Amino acid sequence: RQRDSMQSTSTQASVTKSSTKIESEPSWTNADFMAANCNGNTIKRQEGKNGEYTTEQLIMQLDAIVRESMSTCQDSPEREKMTPSPRSSERDSGIAETAARDSTIVEPARDSGIMEPARDGDKFILPLPDSATQADILTTLRMERTQLVANLTTLKAKVMDIEQQEDELMRELEIERALVGGELQAQNEKLASEERRVASLKQRVSECEREMDKCVSQQAERQNQIKRRLEQQQQVLTTLEQQLMKSGDDQELRQELIESCRQQQELLEAERKSFEDLEFSLL
Repeated sequence: RQRDSMQSTSTQASVTKSSTKIESEPSWTNADFMAANCNGNTIKRQEGKNGEYTTEQLIMQLDAIVRESMSTCQDSPEREKMTPSPRSSERDSGIAETAARDSTIVEPARDSGIMEPARDGDKFILPLPDSATQADILTTLRMERTQLVANLTTLKAKVMDIEQQEDELMRELEIERALVGGELQAQNEKLASEERRVASLKQRVSECEREMDKCVSQQAERQNQIKRRLEQQQQVLTTLEQQLMKSGDDQELRQELIESCRQQQELLEAERKSFEDLEFSLL
């Protein structure tokens, strides 16, 4: 019976020490405890929150604390069997000293705001990151800075490439513009030459028309003249024929009139042929 009471007292002392340790040193601030009780998997803080854990992470930590307490309670009877139990006065004094020391540790921790429940009841405000976490954050920021510098360098290279392509296109455009301008100037000069040629041809056509009108008028005048001469020759021939008919028995006069009529007939035929040739040329 005395041994059972001593084991019970030892178990209570172990639980008191464990609870005092939990209150004085929260497990979520102890990296070694988290590495030992979470199978080597450290719980990372939620990104974008300064020293805060989510409800699921806190539940995992509390489960680890409970497992540690249970293992401590199970190991206490074996340690009591292996080591002699202290006297009750010494045990009570040790428990009192431990409680006083833990209370002195817990109160400053509470006053400093190391562990404070949030208003929404889902998160706890934890201490600022330690040096290792700050080093990780600094390394991450440096890597992000390096990535940003690399991206900026890539963008600058792309901008320079685009500007170079733009300069090449502008030069090609200037060359094309110069070629088109030269070709347009040549075409304009050719067009001006053709226009001058057309104007010259029009002027020549006008001159030809005037000459043709003049020639036609001259031919008409000549035709009229030949026609008048033809009429005159016809009138002379008619007169000679009438005289021949009135000559009577005078053979010498008749012979002269016959000869005159023959000559006049030849002249009349010549004039008639000239008139016909002139009319044919005017057709």
